[in-house]
Amino acid sequence: AVVSTQRTGKVLDIAVQPMSGIAVDGGNTSASCSAPGQASFTWFKNGVEVPTDERYSVSSWSDQLFSHSEMQIVNATADTDGSYTCVAEWESEGEDFVGGLATSNPATLTVYRIIGHPEDKFVLLGSELELSCQLNDSATILWYHNDEVIGSGSETRQGSTVTSSLVLTAVDW
Repeated sequence: AVVSTQRTGKVLDIAVQPMSGIAVDGGNTSASCSAPGQASFTWFKNGVEVPTDERYSVSSWSDQLFSHSEMQIVNATADTDGSYTCVAEWESEGEDFVGGLATSNPATLTVYRIIGHPEDKFVLLGSELELSCQLNDSATILWYHNDEVIGSGSETRQGSTVTSSLVLTAVDW
């Protein structure tokens, strides 16, 4: 999403990527933010400035046209679920611009806790393979092979736990 602020006829845009994300409990994730010109950035979680500590790290850099910021979250847990916002601030952009502030639309991060990981299995080529996984959320589980979705499996839900099973027939990889 792009949010604009206009001062003295000049429109400045700020974009944050991704707009929503998921992380596995204990995993790492990141979001980045870009704005035109020389800007400084501040990241917020649910309206409160994100601390720079062992869990959150923020790096910023500029090229000739844009300034960029990346916030990394290490060891994501349910505590890191939330709505993240990047704010860019410009001190000066030349004679026709005095300064400004632009806020991105919030990027939402949801952390899912995997209760039951798929186990390593060995099968003969052409045989049937069944995989299963459990999450502590009502999300839909997608199954991937070499970064391509191979199915959503069959799901059962019990309370806040979802179990997905995928059966592959005539395995050829």
